[in-house]
Amino acid sequence: MTSGAFVAKAREIATQYKTTYMLGPWGWPCTDKMITRATTNGSHAQTNKQWLSYAYAIKDKGFIFDCVGLIKGILWGWSGDMSRTYGGAGYACNGLPDIDAGVMIKSCAEVSTDFSSIEPGEVVYMPGHIGIYVGDGVVAEATPKWHWGVQLSTCSNVSKQQKSGTVGQRQWTSHGKLPWVDYTDNLEEDDEDMAARYERLSDIPEGSDFRGIIGALMDAGIINGDGSDPDGNNDVIDLSHDMIRMLVFNYRAGVYDEAIRAAGKDPDQYK
Repeated sequence: MTSGAFVAKAREIATQYKTTYMLGPWGWPCTDKMITRATTNGSHAQTNKQWLSYAYAIKDKGFIFDCVGLIKGILWGWSGDMSRTYGGAGYACNGLPDIDAGVMIKSCAEVSTDFSSIEPGEVVYMPGHIGIYVGDGVVAEATPKWHWGVQLSTCSNVSKQQKSGTVGQRQWTSHGKLPWVDYTDNLEEDDEDMAARYERLSDIPEGSDFRGIIGALMDAGIINGDGSDPDGNNDVIDLSHDMIRMLVFNYRAGVYDEAIRAAGKDPDQYK
């Protein structure tokens, strides 16, 4: 899975699904059957019983995750399918074994305590807990803290101020790149890249599907040019590199899916 798709799915779960927290599950549908399983089977059953009220509050309407289960569920193919045993996920598949948070961070590459160059899609870790860095100082994590379930929090290592749309702030110990995620879609950018402006679609570098995504947004009418190219997508648009990054991030997070679908296009083409 690309880091862009990984981040988009984490954001989608945090913002578009009802979720709750119990130890062990990786996106199990919150049904009587799976609630019973979580509270009667395994080493965490007794602990999970104290959280039954939260599970019953979203029974038949949402999903159960723990922190490392959020990561495993996404990488095992979780799709939000209430009719499937694990919400559409498999088990110990796609090269990722069933491991805990501590083993997962040890499996990562480029593990560091320096957060100055952290990339979207890396995991963030503290003893006993793990989350997904989704960019712009924000983490998606499954936790009983704050709103109880999968939610967006501010990574205090990156941003001292709490980010809009997050439920709280947390300081993490380290971060690293998962071996089951492809990070090549994160552009390597220098100061010149960040300062760049692109007058037309054809000026946008082709790497990481940025040009294709902006083209799709123009097709859907989300970005409007000046009308200088009525037969194509080479109108003057004059977008900064930062603006393009934001548009691409929102595209991969599914923000524009409805508009793209209404235009007769596939919103998942570049995810």
